[in-house]
Amino acid sequence: MRKYFTLLTLLLVSQLSAQPIDIGFTIGAMAYNGDLSPRNPVDMVQQIRPAFGIFGRTSFSSRFSAKLMLNFGRVDGDDARGAYPERGYRFESPIVEANLTGELHLIRIRHTEQSFTFPYIYGGIGGFYFNPKATLDGVLLELQPLGTEGQGLPGYNAPYARTQVNFQIGFGLRFLIDDKWSVCLEAGGRLLLTDYLDDVSDTFVNYRAVFEGNGAQAARLSNPRLPGNEPVDLLYQRGSGARDWYYLGAILVSYNFGQALRKAFRDPVPCYSKW
Repeated sequence: MRKYFTLLTLLLVSQLSAQPIDIGFTIGAMAYNGDLSPRNPVDMVQQIRPAFGIFGRTSFSSRFSAKLMLNFGRVDGDDARGAYPERGYRFESPIVEANLTGELHLIRIRHTEQSFTFPYIYGGIGGFYFNPKATLDGVLLELQPLGTEGQGLPGYNAPYARTQVNFQIGFGLRFLIDDKWSVCLEAGGRLLLTDYLDDVSDTFVNYRAVFEGNGAQAARLSNPRLPGNEPVDLLYQRGSGARDWYYLGAILVSYNFGQALRKAFRDPVPCYSKW
């Protein structure tokens, strides 16, 4: 069995070494879209936050590549610059995501024998960690353990998981500078399976239930418009049921450790000479 395992490992390594494998880093920005999103373009720009990451990619042909990425960033939202300033909600959250995506190159634009530009579309699946927080009385608090929408109480949903699945879709431009270096400009969105990236969903909440069941902090952050010093009976809905999104735009710089990149791009595809 050990002999077969060793043989399989050597075969896998030999196949990978025959592929152009590049490893690199990303520098970019993240932005949030959800119940606390701004509607003014200026406020949208102010909501953009820095992001960075690392990735590895292999190119199977001139048409298809696959990429494994690990990204770090942050998102936030504030009703003060959104469509519903009277609600008074605000949040911030770190984002750590790992994803596997496929890139489809439909055309190539040749500049020299070694340099090409490849417009591409991509899609894939991944997992991400988030942890929404908000400030109360000058203290930054994690919102998920508080249960601001009654999570964990009888008649309410269970606490949401802070590790979730996401789906990516986007587009990019890949520039093959030479046999070893490539640069990409890439932008895309992450469709989430949760509406709690911002800790706000469409659940109908009774302020008294949250106050008495999960505490005064949870109640005050659940509805900042109320004084928060007594458990009044008030039923309200904090947001919509639409799933949240976040977006990532980045510059990807990579160095090839396999065979020459241009050797993988000899398959016949629509090719255009210098612009």
